[in-house]
Amino acid sequence: MKRKILVVDDEPEMVKMLADFLAHAGYDVKTAADGQEAFDTISKMLPELILMDILLPKMDGWLVCQKVKADEKLKKIPIILFSGMLAGDSPADPAIEKCDYLIAKPVEMQNLLLKIKEFLPPPATT
Repeated sequence: MKRKILVVDDEPEMVKMLADFLAHAGYDVKTAADGQEAFDTISKMLPELILMDILLPKMDGWLVCQKVKADEKLKKIPIILFSGMLAGDSPADPAIEKCDYLIAKPVEMQNLLLKIKEFLPPPATT
């Protein structure tokens, strides 16, 4: 059974690149283009991991992260946030403590895959 990942970004090229890469790596990938769509999808799909940009329309990644972590049903879902804002210093946003990992854009795909595998080990095969 494939592990479920939700990829959230408002840049279609980034979504396609990440979704294609993760699907090729064996994950079941769903996508969302803004924060509100992401939160609605998370509630319905219950992904096993969320990979999300910080700067999103309708609801930013910080707020989505806070809402997910405040929900008893969703709070254990690991969230990896990424952004071009992280090139130098990490943002001093208190919500940073709510996410599980931060990664800077441009995303180095092999490092991202290693981090995802830390949160989502491959399912046992029988």
